[in-house]
Amino acid sequence: MIVEKHVTTALDVECPPGSEPLTVLDAYDGCLLDCPYCFQRSDPSWNAEITVKTNILDVLGAELESWPKDALICVGSRSDPYMPLERKYRLTRQCLQLLDEHNVTVVITTKANTQMILADLDLFTHWRNDLKILVGFSNLRHYQNLEKVSDLQSLETLRRLTEHGVAVEAFITPVLPGITDVEQILPFIDPDIPVYLDKLRISDQNSARVLEYIRQHYPARIPMYERILHDGEDEYYAGLCRNAEVVDRCTFTFSDSQV
Repeated sequence: MIVEKHVTTALDVECPPGSEPLTVLDAYDGCLLDCPYCFQRSDPSWNAEITVKTNILDVLGAELESWPKDALICVGSRSDPYMPLERKYRLTRQCLQLLDEHNVTVVITTKANTQMILADLDLFTHWRNDLKILVGFSNLRHYQNLEKVSDLQSLETLRRLTEHGVAVEAFITPVLPGITDVEQILPFIDPDIPVYLDKLRISDQNSARVLEYIRQHYPARIPMYERILHDGEDEYYAGLCRNAEVVDRCTFTFSDSQV
């Protein structure tokens, strides 16, 4: 269910797994991409409804009056900033315009469709301060009925953004065995673009959803995912960590992510 609400704060501090505290900005709370593995599922109330923060611009404007200009703001944590709902409300775009007016350094994290992201290309190409877009490769919908790896939307997003001089990084987090084939994806990513990997982390909060998704779309791979869940045995990811070409090309995101 989608609900419109007023909020009292726009900026929040979050500690993603294995990361230092980050200041985050979400124009929405909850995510229509509904990735079964999402770490936000550790909060049982997350995604029970999708909240549209209708007054976020007023609240953000007030908070930015005292915001240190050299301090980073990460856009996209409890929602993907370019999920389909953005087409209607355009709150991400308006927040970005406000951040740009205040000369803020911004990192945007998204794994949404190329068309949605490129709708704000005009903002990205004229950003006053530093801007970086982290493009995700673990949107499971992008792999359904995919005929060629080269047709991945995330690859197209990287190409289009770099053509216009926008700083980008690629993150294949988590690596999903039998779906996100890292060795096939890497040759299509410009070698100058940083690539980040992390293993699939199945917890009590997301295990049922992950297994149900695999059972529905990749039933032959259920034993593989059950081993990851019950034994922590991810043979595919362990092989990536032993592959010298992958190790030389990629950064393993967290301290425990290279096994």
